[in-house]
Amino acid sequence: MIEFVECIGRGEIRIRGNSPELKEVARRYGGRRPFFRRSTWVVSAKSEHEVAKCLVALRDAGIAMAGGHSGWPPADVFRDLKSKGLVTGPFREVLWNGPGEAVVHEQE
Repeated sequence: MIEFVECIGRGEIRIRGNSPELKEVARRYGGRRPFFRRSTWVVSAKSEHEVAKCLVALRDAGIAMAGGHSGWPPADVFRDLKSKGLVTGPFREVLWNGPGEAVVHEQE
């Protein structure tokens, strides 16, 4: 299973996955697991700086950022934070060609 940041909005970062690395980062940033979505973590992030710090920690733990063509996906949020100098370095972007057909791209 590919672990990825699913969405960012309304002061929250939602992440899909269950690896020990993800659990460690999520707990460090006060993450919680919704009762009916045990493979999802939700981390509170009220400012761009908090979002940036958490995304860098997730990226460093090998967690990908969801991409897409609608809304403002986490990969685009990461790019925006990078353009503002709040994050640096490459990241992994995951896109789907269909159900169960994830493709991961390394982004500079």
